[in-house]
Amino acid sequence: MYFSLVTIVSLLLFLSFLVILFSKSKKQINLPPGPWTLPFIGSLHHLIGTGLLHRTLRNLAQRNGGVMYLQRGEISVVIISSPTIAKELLTTHDLAFSDRPPSMSTNIIFYNNKDIAFYPCVIITGNKCSFGAIRKDEISNPVSSIRYMRGSPINITEKIFWFTNSVTCSAALGKMFKDRDEFIKLLKDIFILVSGFNVADLFPFLEWYRIHKKVDEIMEDILKEHLENKGNGDQFGGEDLVDVLLRVMEENLQSQTTI
Repeated sequence: MYFSLVTIVSLLLFLSFLVILFSKSKKQINLPPGPWTLPFIGSLHHLIGTGLLHRTLRNLAQRNGGVMYLQRGEISVVIISSPTIAKELLTTHDLAFSDRPPSMSTNIIFYNNKDIAFYPCVIITGNKCSFGAIRKDEISNPVSSIRYMRGSPINITEKIFWFTNSVTCSAALGKMFKDRDEFIKLLKDIFILVSGFNVADLFPFLEWYRIHKKVDEIMEDILKEHLENKGNGDQFGGEDLVDVLLRVMEENLQSQTTI
């Protein structure tokens, strides 16, 4: 037991030495300041077991500045906490920073990151529709629910979550979407898996595959409903995002056939 412990410690020290030696031999990059790192895990020890992630990042930014470099294992991350710099990135250089970083979970759930949220920035030209009427219709549901529950505790976060996702579903998938409630519950599970820092992102878990299978089933139903509606002369009326994407796909196929 003593020999094996000494061997393990010696091996870890040797590997740490190799990592340090290799990192020094690499081309020096002018990186933003950040907290000190450890071999293999990088900055993870600053993030684990420290409470809410956004507060931890705020505390680290107060010591390291508005542009901060973190290393999550082998993944390099730059944290922007300065409002001035954030505005510059999101307005002046918005196209350069519009893409979302891929991860193992999004890769599994969203078809190798080919969904509309994680796909590289795509701008569809053509008719733009206003979603004001949809928001006006959807807001009546949470307002009625809050009025009905007056005098009782209300989870405002839950109400806002359901309202925003109901608006998104109506605008993107149409009012004929019959699996809306189930889909919104599924979205909540997805948000938990793909948002914030997740150590499990390094390992493919069965939960991701279960959610992917469920998302795939719902997406198939959505496409089937829209194609049937189109074949019936658009009896539901109005064009949602799925209709637009199907139309763009059909136009591209026609142009390729013509060529």
